[in-house]
Amino acid sequence: MGRTFKRKPGSRNYKNYSDVNLVKALTKVATGKLSFRAASNQYNISFGTLYKKFKGLHTKKPGGQTVLSESEEKCIIREIVNCGDWGFPISMLDLRMFIKHYLDTKGRTCTSLKNNLPGKDLVYSMLKRHKSEASQRLCANIKRTRACLSHATIRDYFKNLASTIADVSPSNIYNFDETNLSDDPGKSRFIFRRGVKYPERVVNFSKSATSIMMCGSADVTLLPPYIVYKSECMWDTWCQNGPKGAPCCTKQCCSQGSRYARTKHGWFDAQTFQDCFRLTFLPHAKRLPGRKVVIGDNLSSHINISVIKLCQENSISFVCIPPNATHLCQPRDVCFFRAMKGVWRKQLLERKQKYPRCGILSKEKFPTLLRNTLIDLNGPSGNKICENLINGFRATGIFPLHEDKVLSKLPEVQEESTLGQQVNDTLTQILQSQRTALEPAVRRKRNRLNVEPGRSITAPHESSSDSDVDTPPDETSTSDESAESSSEGNDETPETLSGKDGKEIEVGNFVLVNFCFSSKKSQVYRYVCKVLQINSSTREVKVMGLKSIENKCAFKPVKDGVSTVSVIHIIKVLPGPDLNAADDGDVYTFQQNVDIKEFC
Repeated sequence: MGRTFKRKPGSRNYKNYSDVNLVKALTKVATGKLSFRAASNQYNISFGTLYKKFKGLHTKKPGGQTVLSESEEKCIIREIVNCGDWGFPISMLDLRMFIKHYLDTKGRTCTSLKNNLPGKDLVYSMLKRHKSEASQRLCANIKRTRACLSHATIRDYFKNLASTIADVSPSNIYNFDETNLSDDPGKSRFIFRRGVKYPERVVNFSKSATSIMMCGSADVTLLPPYIVYKSECMWDTWCQNGPKGAPCCTKQCCSQGSRYARTKHGWFDAQTFQDCFRLTFLPHAKRLPGRKVVIGDNLSSHINISVIKLCQENSISFVCIPPNATHLCQPRDVCFFRAMKGVWRKQLLERKQKYPRCGILSKEKFPTLLRNTLIDLNGPSGNKICENLINGFRATGIFPLHEDKVLSKLPEVQEESTLGQQVNDTLTQILQSQRTALEPAVRRKRNRLNVEPGRSITAPHESSSDSDVDTPPDETSTSDESAESSSEGNDETPETLSGKDGKEIEVGNFVLVNFCFSSKKSQVYRYVCKVLQINSSTREVKVMGLKSIENKCAFKPVKDGVSTVSVIHIIKVLPGPDLNAADDGDVYTFQQNVDIKEFC
């Protein structure tokens, strides 16, 4: 079946009337002004349609019926949109499998589907019917550290920002950020012979890039850029024909235009940023009356004693954007750099096509190309940069101050479930845990290996042997150790400790333990463990960690997962599990009435 239905010539017309005419016809029939036949002739609606609509018999939509009802489709669309809001979007294949699982769970068998698996046309039609709520988009990847950004952090940031920029004019609010301009024009769409597997375009490029610092105000003032080359020395030809004057600031404070520096690595360090702040921003800020505010990233190179002293001496408030929030709160990243880099790639491509033998973009040509980029970015009207600066401060909620501009981009946790959301609460909890969960910062101990040139090695094994045949474990030692442990257990009475929940902790119990990581013990994770030994004098317990293998209801022992914890870190004593034999070891399956997911 085609994705777009086309009516065959001469076939019967379905619903060749408007809903407005249908309502008018039914109203006149109900009031007795017209009969069914007269209303059918007057409004060009078939007699059968009017009669069935009047009697409430014709309730379905005309044409073929969908596999899922309208309410089911709305519920599914709502849930997949919720997944996208939390950063775990659903692909077309995932949506097809989701629908199949839903039909299988309900026990419904659709004869039009093979094994209840919908095809591509079904999901495409489903998205087309709900195009106002969901659509396919090309997504970008963000790290979990950025995904962990909370509403409380943004609210605290705007609360402090409101007191900082109070009674400060937009001409005194500035924002800076650095970026790099690469020597790669990027990819574009072109026309090729059909069936070409690897379309290519002949253009010289390299992986080199040059760092620049851009600073602009909320009243559409752009300061000259600060350029940093990757080099051990500087040449005079690298500092000529750069941006100077319009579209940047044309006042006396910025009459010298762009400034140039170099570092060994080509990045901004503390010394370079201090020079940029002192010679690029400070001369411009000194001529402005009143208090000034400068907003920048929370980087270690931006915060040093010299810059802070300069801010205090010149009545400048230095505001840092919250960590991992530059994609939402940095005006240069939100509305300026993307447009600038698009024009830069255009200018770079034109130059490489004009000089096809030119390889790497030389540092002598970089200032000229950057100047042409800013001029082209400003547009024929000469106010495009001003619009980008204003939109950047508005989109990040800085000026005018509006925290909802940023909060609306973060997923919201719904405190109360609404009618019809069958799985919304559970799904939201799962997505929130997936978005904010971080791996424990555990660094494994490593040993240096001395390998001769030309030689190779393999991964070390605990029980290494010269033979290729695996040697069975020593059963004698295992039996001796078990015998000794059993004899010790018979001679002494088992020690017990009282836990937080009032239950006695004994050897062999299964408990839920808090493990603290990092130097400040700020990262806390909960794991299910088995008690191996108890020391009542020191109130410490030796436990063996368990790893979840079946949705946190079944656990298996972790190899080398034995550790000693204090009794204060044991938060709950769990009921005993059912022990089942497995091929790779013992598996502990907990009873169904014990909700392990609530604590893990």
